[in-house]
Amino acid sequence: MDLENVKNAFDVLREARNQHYRSGKHFRVGIVRVSKSNSQLIKDALQHPMIRDIAATLDSRESLERLFGRAAEFLRCQKLLDSLTKKMKLDLYKLLSVHLLVNSRLLEMQPKKVISATILIEPLVSDILDEIEFEWCREIPSVIRRAVVNSPSDPRGFLREVKIRADEILSEEEFAWCREMPSTVRYAVIYNPSGPRRLLRRIGKGTHAILNDPEFAWCREIPGMIRHVLMHYSLDPRQVLRTAREVTIEILSEMEFSWCAKSPNLVLKAAIYNPSDPRRSLRQLETTMNEILAKEEFTWCRDTPWVVRDAIVGYPSDPSGFLRIAKKTETAIFSEKEFAWCSQSPDVVRYAVIRHPSDSRRFLRDNKERNQGIR
Repeated sequence: MDLENVKNAFDVLREARNQHYRSGKHFRVGIVRVSKSNSQLIKDALQHPMIRDIAATLDSRESLERLFGRAAEFLRCQKLLDSLTKKMKLDLYKLLSVHLLVNSRLLEMQPKKVISATILIEPLVSDILDEIEFEWCREIPSVIRRAVVNSPSDPRGFLREVKIRADEILSEEEFAWCREMPSTVRYAVIYNPSGPRRLLRRIGKGTHAILNDPEFAWCREIPGMIRHVLMHYSLDPRQVLRTAREVTIEILSEMEFSWCAKSPNLVLKAAIYNPSDPRRSLRQLETTMNEILAKEEFTWCRDTPWVVRDAIVGYPSDPSGFLRIAKKTETAIFSEKEFAWCSQSPDVVRYAVIRHPSDSRRFLRDNKERNQGIR
């Protein structure tokens, strides 16, 4: 690619985005009006070796064709398409192809579902997770996918609104029980926007009922998993838990998974979160865990390998990135006067940054007030 052409083409796309945002309109493409010359250029672009390779990797030539057509239509609507030469258009299509590939892979979404976001958002959609303002999204990366689908023109605005509504609910005494798991509230706001409080009441009531059922006494250490089951399998949550326990006992009896013996809840989590193939999930976890622990960068994790497991399970798209941020947060907390008391309890800080990444400091303050350690 000609870097000067790429820069110029991207500058035009950036101007188109700025015009679009200033207009306040939604970008909805029905019939794509592409001239014969641009249509031919798109066909030629799809034959370029680099773009062909990306199409093969995506297993979706159609998605790239739609991406190029929508990009051309977007620029046409902003009256900027004709300012690009053929070479600039081709280089722009190459760059957008790479962005579509990265976005679809890191967000674990079908390419066709991130086309609009790839055109409208700068930088990469997946880069939102690296922004400090949206670090809370790392607990539920699916929120980024929801933002891309629901609001491709302004996913950040969608995420800000989710956090405002969730924080409002978390401030209410009725939902004080959610404060140790704020992701539950955010999930309710995202997936049941018309009645998040109603959903949370049902989850709270259901969790209480299961925890007080003698049959499920074994669940008392895993209230978070119970809430997950109630959110995703509302028709028969008890049967889901029974099946997950049976699968867990079966897996723990297998020699291949003897390394899980000291972490039975890890197997249970795999059975609940990936019921179709928990063994595959555990194999992948072990491989990724060993790879991360072998790196010099993560020697600090070797005394507490559970942090790596949590990172892989909770942030599968980028566990290493999550661990880097966690370590940075941990170091910052130890340097703050307010948390000088933590120097006597370093494990509490590590627990906070790994298990409560969206608001580690609030967790530590609450923990101090309760004057009880983490078991």
